[in-house]
Amino acid sequence: MQRDLSKVDTGYKKQDYETLELTENKGRKTSSTTLEKSQEHFVAASRFIDFFKESTNNGEAGAANEIAKRRQTIANKFCLSPKIEYNADSFKLYQEIISNKAKSMYKSALESYETGSYESCFPYLQKALVMEPNNVKYYVLRGDAFLQLCDYKSAILNYKRVCILEPESEEYFTKLASIYFLQGQCCYDEEMYLDALESFTRAADMKPENKDYHAKRISCLASLKRHQECLALINERLEVESNNPDLFILRARLHLFSGDSTLSYFDVKEALSVDPQNKEAGSMHQNLEENAELCKEKAIKFDMCGKPKEAIMKISHAININPSVTEYLVLRAGMHRRNLDFSAAVDDLLLAMEKLNHDPDVELYVASQKQLLLTFNDFAVDCFNKGFYEEAVALLKKAIKGEKQDKALYSNRGDCFYKLGNIHFALLDYQQAQELAPNDKSINLRLSVVYNDLGIMEYKDRKYDRAEEYFSLAISLNITVSAFYLSRARSRYMQEKIDEAKIDVISALYFDASNKEAFSMFARLFPAQTIGKEAIKSDFGMLIIEALILVIQENSKDEKETDHINKVKPLPGISEPPKEAVVLKKCMEDKQFNFSIIKGKKKVNELVESVIRSRQDLSSRGPKITSPPNHSKKSHQKKINIKASSSYSHL
Repeated sequence: MQRDLSKVDTGYKKQDYETLELTENKGRKTSSTTLEKSQEHFVAASRFIDFFKESTNNGEAGAANEIAKRRQTIANKFCLSPKIEYNADSFKLYQEIISNKAKSMYKSALESYETGSYESCFPYLQKALVMEPNNVKYYVLRGDAFLQLCDYKSAILNYKRVCILEPESEEYFTKLASIYFLQGQCCYDEEMYLDALESFTRAADMKPENKDYHAKRISCLASLKRHQECLALINERLEVESNNPDLFILRARLHLFSGDSTLSYFDVKEALSVDPQNKEAGSMHQNLEENAELCKEKAIKFDMCGKPKEAIMKISHAININPSVTEYLVLRAGMHRRNLDFSAAVDDLLLAMEKLNHDPDVELYVASQKQLLLTFNDFAVDCFNKGFYEEAVALLKKAIKGEKQDKALYSNRGDCFYKLGNIHFALLDYQQAQELAPNDKSINLRLSVVYNDLGIMEYKDRKYDRAEEYFSLAISLNITVSAFYLSRARSRYMQEKIDEAKIDVISALYFDASNKEAFSMFARLFPAQTIGKEAIKSDFGMLIIEALILVIQENSKDEKETDHINKVKPLPGISEPPKEAVVLKKCMEDKQFNFSIIKGKKKVNELVESVIRSRQDLSSRGPKITSPPNHSKKSHQKKINIKASSSYSHL
């Protein structure tokens, strides 16, 4: 029977009524005895109930007639049985029937769940949910059944519905997070790390206070080799869990994997400080120390074999593994120094001394000071050899500031001043070195050269008495140099000390019979004698030679006695470790000073020969060059003297 839907004003559109007619035709085919088994009937009934509730609860007084018409229309359209007409009492009865039926279904499902037949629960729960779709217990039971069957996705969907229906229940959220965790653990065991990471992340977002969820996230990131994200996550967790040693150990392992052994060592130390009895942290700490010692031994072997680069690489690796051992820094500083990398050596030594808190009672601190002294000195010697004398002076000043009782430092700084032409500063340093070591031949040699240069300078300024004093000091320090006697003879000759000048000339010829400069001086002092053995074998000459021999013998005896005294020292005890002697390099060797004297004498001889050869013959009648004024003569003589004096200081 067709109805004219256009004439009925129920608030529905034409399409809605067409759907209602379809449901009516279906409803007529079913009998009243089979209403409980038809799912379509339950759907239609639920729609009717919802609409009926709205109509009764939200009805308005001014539209009572309209509501009555709608009720009649809906009752006619959803006529479930031609014999029954719905009213309020019938609705309540119908609702109770549905509720009882849903409860019976839930009871059957619960019995199946308790007996362990989880799959048989689902049909009962499906029917119960159709009848009561907003009942939380049904979703919970179905989610537990899926969970027992390890169908985590279905269990998650059911518990999500539960959390939507009851958002204030903390228990269901905890259960959902645990299901996510179980799902992630299964994926992790099957090496599906991305899926596991997603599940663990969801669980951690729902329950951020649970430490296990975050730990599993970190493990997934580590398995995926996303180390930067893993480290960032660990750092975030450490801000919350600062007393968790496992996080420190995990971060230490990540640092080891990425090759940063230093940070790994510090993380292990932090873990041990939090939990000193932690076995894993203790074993890691022991392994790091053993590996560092092995690298140290290999570095020493490479250094002894003459492979400094390999040795430095090994000891650097040892420092990275165990940065708390200060001895490694001192060893690497010595290797850098021998490899002429002085800046790196100084940095290592300063860091080592800072770690030792500048405590002079610690033996390693004393050793570091000695190494720093050697480094500054070697650096200065290297600068000296390259011609950077001012830089060498600055480095030696730092070394002397740290160690004021070492003669070699003053001697080396004196060499630098000597090269710079600051003879007076050089003299002060040499004198300081002589005070520390009065019988050191090398220092006496340097002082003799400086005194000789000062005597030449005074001689040029016509201060012959002071020049004689300087030459005498030079001779007292180095008695076998012929040039010193000859210089003093000239200064004495200018003071009209003829006898004393004769002694000096004979002494110069005794030590160097081939000295041509002594011949001219000898001709002036001994005009009636021939130059050579006759002058030496004369009575006057023999007396002078005997006196020289006596002086030389006395000096040699003093040196032997002092050497004997210095060598006799008490032997160290058996328990005491042998101490290495600190031997500093010299800026200038003794041979260089001797060569400077010889070269200076040769230059003077060449200058004299050139003047003699360029001199005009007295019998020549050609034009002669007018003599220059006095000041030009002085300046010319000054140039010659400067050349002569520079020859003494030349190395």
